[in-house]
Amino acid sequence: HISQICWNIWCSSMGVGPSNELSGVCRVNLAVERVLYNAGDVVRGYVDLHVMQPTTLRNVNVVLLGEATAVVHYQTTKKTAKVMKGQKPSVHVWVTESNICRVVALEAVMATFPGDQAPAGRFQCPFEFTIPLDAPSTMLKIKDGKSSASLCYSLGVTCLRPGWMKKNLVHRIPIEVICRVPVEPPPREEMNIPISNCCCFSAGHIKMAAVAAKSAFVEGERQITVLYEIDNQGANSIQDVEAKLIERVVWKAGHTHVTEEKLAEGTFPGIERGGKLGFGNPPGQATLSIPESFNRFSFSSPRCPNLEVSHIVELNAHTSGSFDEDPYIRCPVNILRRNPIGVGAAVPDKGDNEQEFVPFAVPVNFLPNPSMRIPGVQPLSPVGIPVQSIE
Repeated sequence: HISQICWNIWCSSMGVGPSNELSGVCRVNLAVERVLYNAGDVVRGYVDLHVMQPTTLRNVNVVLLGEATAVVHYQTTKKTAKVMKGQKPSVHVWVTESNICRVVALEAVMATFPGDQAPAGRFQCPFEFTIPLDAPSTMLKIKDGKSSASLCYSLGVTCLRPGWMKKNLVHRIPIEVICRVPVEPPPREEMNIPISNCCCFSAGHIKMAAVAAKSAFVEGERQITVLYEIDNQGANSIQDVEAKLIERVVWKAGHTHVTEEKLAEGTFPGIERGGKLGFGNPPGQATLSIPESFNRFSFSSPRCPNLEVSHIVELNAHTSGSFDEDPYIRCPVNILRRNPIGVGAAVPDKGDNEQEFVPFAVPVNFLPNPSMRIPGVQPLSPVGIPVQSIE
């Protein structure tokens, strides 16, 4: 209930309305049991359809969409069409490209009206969708200059009237999805790193390895732990190990855009020359605190080729040699969540397609009433199937 209240507050602050109308003759709303789901959960709800007067209407459908939106603003070279004297054959221009990838697309037929005639009245059309087990998490929008990326899930109502070329989206609400916690931990990283000083003379080598202490760290733990190993066969001792928690976001739209942000750091014990941490001895342990403002979580999914969020702990071994290059290793970690994050910030901008943009609305209270079903024109509770299979 708290997440529903927070959601309604956000929607109100964004100026979205409670419903959309279809040509002034139908009013449409959506009701759902809740707005926060885990991958694999069943989304249950109904369309609240108020037909104010008999009207021509072929069918009403509901779609569950998960869309990863990537926008990349980059500089490129453009050839000059006609080169004048003293003019360069090419110029640098800024280009903005967008790429929308549907990570989930399910549709349920809510009502098909005989003779394309919808009777007047107020009706409830129930539906069910099962969120795929491998669905990635909702991702809050990240912006870097004019480039941005987000992953947003929504439920939408589409209507088809006689004479229309396609179904029109007339109403939608956002929902939030959390991915499953992986069973297997991230891979153990190991490197044998040669050490050289400023004169390029060899100063031995240092073997380093690191692995996350568990398969995933879940919101609420507030700390992550990485186990690290060092076999110091270098010419100098390692004074300490500096650990940094880094968030890396990669999104693609024509070009690839990458951002990295340091979230936390700490310093941990090193090892003397010829000594070992791990590799048969007890390993070192680096524990970092997750900042309270943290709100973007790890995911990488074949469903979402244009967007990826990863978290890395970078371990830098600081040697006592004044001119030695400090070796380092990067170890992947998974950081997931259980609680809602105020998914409103994941909603994409209108962009260039402003004419077709349907604003997000507030879901109405979930109060199912079987007596309000449309008699004889719909299944009891249609189950969503892939959009491509519905003509």
